[in-house]
Amino acid sequence: MFRRIREGVVRIAKTSESDSNALPVLEKSLQPLLSTASVIYCGLSFVRRLLYRNGFLTQTRLPVPVVSVGNITWGGNGKTPMVETLSRWFLGAGICPLILTRGYAGGDEAQMLQMHLEGSCAKLGVGVNRVEIAHEILFKYGILSSQQRTEKAESLNVEYDDNSTKVWRSREGKIGVAIIDDGMQVVNALCFDQCRFFTAIELWVHTVQLSFNGHVMLQHLPLARDLEVVMVNVISLWGNQRTIPRGPLRESLGELRRADVVVLHHADLVSEERVQGIKDELSEHLRQDSIVICSSMSPQYLYRPPAPATEAGLQPRIQTHSRLPLDTLKNSVVLSVSGVGCPEALSLILERLGAHHVERMDYVDHHSFDMKDIQDVERRCVKLQAQFQGRAVLLVLTEKDYVREPFIWSKVSFVKVFILHACLRLISCTSSLVDFRKVLVKVASSSLIEGDIR
Repeated sequence: MFRRIREGVVRIAKTSESDSNALPVLEKSLQPLLSTASVIYCGLSFVRRLLYRNGFLTQTRLPVPVVSVGNITWGGNGKTPMVETLSRWFLGAGICPLILTRGYAGGDEAQMLQMHLEGSCAKLGVGVNRVEIAHEILFKYGILSSQQRTEKAESLNVEYDDNSTKVWRSREGKIGVAIIDDGMQVVNALCFDQCRFFTAIELWVHTVQLSFNGHVMLQHLPLARDLEVVMVNVISLWGNQRTIPRGPLRESLGELRRADVVVLHHADLVSEERVQGIKDELSEHLRQDSIVICSSMSPQYLYRPPAPATEAGLQPRIQTHSRLPLDTLKNSVVLSVSGVGCPEALSLILERLGAHHVERMDYVDHHSFDMKDIQDVERRCVKLQAQFQGRAVLLVLTEKDYVREPFIWSKVSFVKVFILHACLRLISCTSSLVDFRKVLVKVASSSLIEGDIR
């Protein structure tokens, strides 16, 4: 029942107000409760921001520049791939990044970052208290001076070739920039930063947020930032335009005025007219100096899960997987299984890769797959084999779903399982990329107080 409620909350958030009457009975019964909870959420979020803006709650400034990559809606915005891409750019310039992530829901995103950046000098700090974690890591490895950062930042290249080995040659251990994976800062429902609220309100918020594992989703305001990058999913956009938990918005669209850079993710999967329409809509909320760019998830290759014999060992490094060409999927019947924020994107990508037919089995974001799910997947594969006789049926996962439960997929016996490895690419015009690079160079070169970091 708990899983059904979570799925219902997601369905409500994705359904426009005009179509809400067509929702199932459970979803309709949840709407009044979620609407009331949204009012409480908005009130608490407003008070929290007000306390920070007026100095009642203080922000900590690190002795290195801080780049925040966030989203204004939950899930599927390309936030973690953007963090990885920024890390690669800084690594390519010889600037070691410190990545700060909460490790939400089993830490699949943190695992992906660790797996993809293995072999580089990038440091990964995982945990709720990112200020404390950042200070510990900075004290351990040291920091680049302002002069060193300025010199290295000049070689920063936002059109960096992922196949280059330069990114792994930077072995300088000192940290020059911090990047916050700021999608869902999780604050216990019984604690609101340094402020305590009435137990009745706390209990109410805790109850109505059950579908989000008993937590309130808020941005990590205790850490001061030098650059705000906001990811926007152009496929689902704002959903029903309501705030959490009634809708997908973590904040009102008016808060976009804080954004220095807005990245329209999955822009290649929708029409140019839709992208332009979103840009026009954003112009009403952004500052005049904000930069708007587009990005896509570029498929690179496929690989298979480990054999059952390796289950007793550690998860194999991604570099040891045998890479398979993308045309492996051509003319095949593909079952797309995903527990990510935007499952539509995976199926659209698979269709573009030449699959004869693509079917989806969608689960809620960060879903933890178990044997019952595997049995359901196998039953769907059997049906597809009967429906498309003579064609191979293949099962394709996102990398995020694979790293969450890497060995359970080796238990699928009816069909071959493939994991799609993709990376984020910027696809905007040259002038926009030049502007983005200038901002990054300026931030990386900024002079900060380099005091005691203990």
